[in-house]
Amino acid sequence: MKELDTILLLRKTESTQDVSKNWIRKYGFSPVIVASEQTKGRGQRNSLWQSNKGGLWFSVSLENFSTFKDTLIPLMCSYSVIKTLEKLALKPLIKWPNDVIIFQKKVAGILVEKFIFNRIVYYICGFGINVNNEINIENISYPATNLKSILNKEININLLLFNILEVFENILENFSDTLFSMVLEEINGKLFLKNQFINIKKQNELIYNAILDSIGSSGELIYILNGEYHSLFSGRIIF
Repeated sequence: MKELDTILLLRKTESTQDVSKNWIRKYGFSPVIVASEQTKGRGQRNSLWQSNKGGLWFSVSLENFSTFKDTLIPLMCSYSVIKTLEKLALKPLIKWPNDVIIFQKKVAGILVEKFIFNRIVYYICGFGINVNNEINIENISYPATNLKSILNKEININLLLFNILEVFENILENFSDTLFSMVLEEINGKLFLKNQFINIKKQNELIYNAILDSIGSSGELIYILNGEYHSLFSGRIIF
């Protein structure tokens, strides 16, 4: 895919998401933007995402994307990270909608932003992965960890990047209903807090003591509350 053919490496930037948008404004496309450090990295709902040296911070832009529903893009990004980490003999889980968890701690997050320029729709997919970077526990909403701490060794960041891009590209180029059914089944087998009681933040509403059932075919969270099934497309699981 042309979106993954070129990689731009930056020592430091405010946000790889914003750099990708600036490239689109100037050139009509964006390479894969990778930064050794972000000074204003962000997560969902503009929350601060620590992006210190030693982590893997990058953004991929998808132009006129129609391979599958846009609501599934964050899920496919998380799945690409999970499959790559499994090659390191790890057992990561997906925390809906956009986090990757190992040993009950966050190791990666995904941010997908819709961007329209000159009537062309782009999806900017931001990946943030704690690899060899230090974690500042005071600035996070729930526990985080890095791959170095888990594996007790330094991780080759470039190799990790290439492996994630390879998995992601393979999904995009070979996507089909059959493949998606297999992927979704696998994702639901790796769902963090599956069949457990959870609390959910839905806009300004808090939902307590719901049971996490699964992720649906459009990327929605399916949960059980008072014996009834419900679907949630926008929100998050809180602790």
